[in-house]
Formats: sequence, C-alpha cells, structure tokens
Amino acid sequence: MKKKKSLKQTFAEQVKKGYPLISKDAVSHVNGVREGELIEWVDERGTFF
Repeated sequence: MKKKKSLKQTFAEQVKKGYPLISKDAVSHVNGVREGELIEWVDERGTFF
C-alpha cells in the first residue's frame, strides 16, 4: 500500500507545479501560511514561505 502524502508534501508539490495558493482545505497556519496566501518559494524539504 502506498504511503499517504502529508498535506504539507502535497502543497509543496502543487506549488512547484504552479499552484501558488493554499487550498481551502489547508490546515491553517502551516509554517505561518494562511489559506489563500501566496507562497513565494518551496525549499528541498517542502517548507513553503
């Protein structure tokens, strides 16, 4: 069975693919980022700012 990706990993991948907004079902305040806030970049570990 494939391990389920964490919400954070999924967002990091989406941002890299060109989806710069946190989705509505986002956990609020992941790394201090709120729903609908623009993400400027994602580091190797999937942390977004």
